[in-house]
Amino acid sequence: MDTRVELPLVQPFYSTYHYQAPGLAVAVDNPTIRNFFLNDLMLLQCETRFLSGYTGLELTVDGTYWTISPHLEKHGYDTCFLHGSLHTVIREMLDAGYYVCFAGVDDYYVPGKSWYRERHFAHDGLIHGYDRADKTYLLYAYDQNWRYRSFWTPQAAFGRAHAAAARNGANGELWAIRALPGKVPFLPERALRGIAAYLDCASSPSGMVRGAAAQACTALYLEKLQSGVIPLEKLDRRVLHVIWEHKRGMYERIVRVEDAFGWGHMCSERYAPLVEQAERLRMLYAAHVMRPREGALTVIRKELLALSDDERTILRALLERSKEVLAYGAVAEIEAEAARPS
Repeated sequence: MDTRVELPLVQPFYSTYHYQAPGLAVAVDNPTIRNFFLNDLMLLQCETRFLSGYTGLELTVDGTYWTISPHLEKHGYDTCFLHGSLHTVIREMLDAGYYVCFAGVDDYYVPGKSWYRERHFAHDGLIHGYDRADKTYLLYAYDQNWRYRSFWTPQAAFGRAHAAAARNGANGELWAIRALPGKVPFLPERALRGIAAYLDCASSPSGMVRGAAAQACTALYLEKLQSGVIPLEKLDRRVLHVIWEHKRGMYERIVRVEDAFGWGHMCSERYAPLVEQAERLRMLYAAHVMRPREGALTVIRKELLALSDDERTILRALLERSKEVLAYGAVAEIEAEAARPS
């Protein structure tokens, strides 16, 4: 057994939530998994429960849970069956080249974690290294300053945090994960269909708002914050981070589509300022969370709605150019399906 292991990471596609980042962060040996995100994972969605007393928006990108990724090898264990072997199992997973996703560990006891010494919260994260000499783990998670990064924390504290969460009824889990080797191609026609779905989706009978319409729902959430209907101390601090990551990913997707068909970069050049605008709104919102400023949420809300309108215009122009490509792709799919043996 090694005395120190530190598995490398790549920049995740989405990392607003702990359940998102591992889907690409562990894909060091198969960078083509990025194409899975570009092909398929672009549909914003949020809940509307904040309209009836709930304080969270639950804005995310559909399908971004690492647990459902078809491109990861996964082996899960309920920690109640480890019988005191928690640290041994973690080290053996890492020694074998697997990254370790955990759940059911109380942040309150883990130095460096987001709620350390502030709040009891059975949380999750990723372990990608250990040091036997220092008796530490290398975590990849939100730190105490709400930055998503790698940091070392004592193994003993991690063990206490796991035990404390278990005493309070949390279900502890360990997952050994790594990237599967199959090459994932970029499929421009598929990406274009995803963009079309993103623009066309709205609300569902369950109250879920999907697609570009989720941004109008986010603006309404900000209005509720501004009016005090949702208390500031209970705000969802990451909603603008979701928007920014989504715009960053959409820009990359547009560039790849344009390159695939040799269209030049007219649409992506028009879209690039939206990424910058989304990042600026993210920073304004983060500043407001730290030190509330009168009128800040009104400014953010208005600019978000304008950004959403501009995005629709640009994406519709891209889809208008792609009509012939999409029609040909649909015919090809029908012919391919007809040719398959029954």
